[in-house]
Amino acid sequence: MRLYLVRHAKAEKDAPTGRDDDRPLKPRGIHQAEWLAGELTRTAGKRGVSVIVSSPIVRAINTAQILHRTLKVPMETRDELSTHSNASGYLKVIGELVERGRSAIIVGHNPTLEQVGAVILPSSSREQASFRTGECLVIELPAGSLLGRGRLAERMRADDGEGE
Repeated sequence: MRLYLVRHAKAEKDAPTGRDDDRPLKPRGIHQAEWLAGELTRTAGKRGVSVIVSSPIVRAINTAQILHRTLKVPMETRDELSTHSNASGYLKVIGELVERGRSAIIVGHNPTLEQVGAVILPSSSREQASFRTGECLVIELPAGSLLGRGRLAERMRADDGEGE
């Protein structure tokens, strides 16, 4: 099974409400998410991704909605993926998906995504678990335990010439 870990695309510095959780995507972030949706349609669409699971935080939802519109697979939000959660919440959600044999796209946040990647990938590959905004790590998961058994298959991110 394949797991697609996506860090939300580039978000505005501030939200109209003043709450960090309410920051929407910047135009650059919308471009990143649209590009990623196209790439995932080309690759993940052929492999039968069954669900997009997103953090309930606005910038992650915005990213996931763009993926959802393009890939046309069900989307759900889970509190365990919010900025207020930790790696064990992410691993719980991922474990449920693996148990049901569902390839999924997880849209979340750093530093937790990096922590999750470091747990899933073998120790020799853990330095590859870093994420920039709008980036997707494609991880091959064998049946059984998640811990240290994943293989990094691909990285995807729009090359827009900018850093973070």
